[in-house]
Amino acid sequence: MTEQAFKNNVIIMRNGALGDFVLTLPVFQSIQDHYPNHTLYAIGNPTNCKLLTKSWNIIDIESRDWLGLYSDGNVPRSVENLLKRTTLMLIYGAPSGNFFKNVTRFLGEKALFFDPHPPVNYSEHITNYLLSPLNDILKIPITNSSPTCHFSTKISDKIDTVAHIGSSSPIKNWPLKNFVKWAETLHKKGIKVNLILGPVEKEIGILESIDVPIIYPANLKELAHSLMSAKLFVGNDSGPGHLAAALGTATITLFGPTNPLIWAPNHPQNKVLSAPEKIMDSISVDSVVFATLKRLNN
Repeated sequence: MTEQAFKNNVIIMRNGALGDFVLTLPVFQSIQDHYPNHTLYAIGNPTNCKLLTKSWNIIDIESRDWLGLYSDGNVPRSVENLLKRTTLMLIYGAPSGNFFKNVTRFLGEKALFFDPHPPVNYSEHITNYLLSPLNDILKIPITNSSPTCHFSTKISDKIDTVAHIGSSSPIKNWPLKNFVKWAETLHKKGIKVNLILGPVEKEIGILESIDVPIIYPANLKELAHSLMSAKLFVGNDSGPGHLAAALGTATITLFGPTNPLIWAPNHPQNKVLSAPEKIMDSISVDSVVFATLKRLNN
């Protein structure tokens, strides 16, 4: 048996999209700093979990070994032994169903469920909400409330600006035609701009005809490299925007129906442009061009 096998465990379960995971990074860092002598486990999307330090052992949230906790509670001996040696399991999910019943059967009060969706009337930043189990219940010091992460990649010459045109919801998206006009206007001014598109946009062939370089990152590492290779990121309220800020890239985030006081990247180099009447099309191209040039010239 290795020395690690005899340590007690701390587990954090965090599912969700890229932005959800990035916003929870301060929780992982604070737990890591508070439990230096524990073995740390993160249960979630393995791709998102690559944002964590090497201190964390990654468990796929869809791992077959853990499926019994969602039904009859029967799990392999390895999982049972891991839970028996667990000091704390923080689960970002509502306390309901078989999973709640089975986890509490194994862990009792050592299992802490916390709904990751803030109340309708919540008005603080989302990172403060996600950190509240540590602040209010566990009394664990917060290392840093701003999400940060690092990729060991070499950047030669940085381009001026990258933009990501999508988000999790169409109503949060600045119109595609506006992104195109913004990019072409900057291009004519000698500003180097790359547009980042996801697999959906690639499949339907969006923007193939414009005179601006287009990037289709194949994985999280390529996306991170594209974000780190720019002096400035421009985009909607989206996961790539939060990741760009966490990587240290200055950001301009375009907001419409969502509240920037809650959802803006928690980063000192973030600038917000809010849509009048919360309708994204009401953000003018000229205002985004002006904000971009101003940030690049600072």
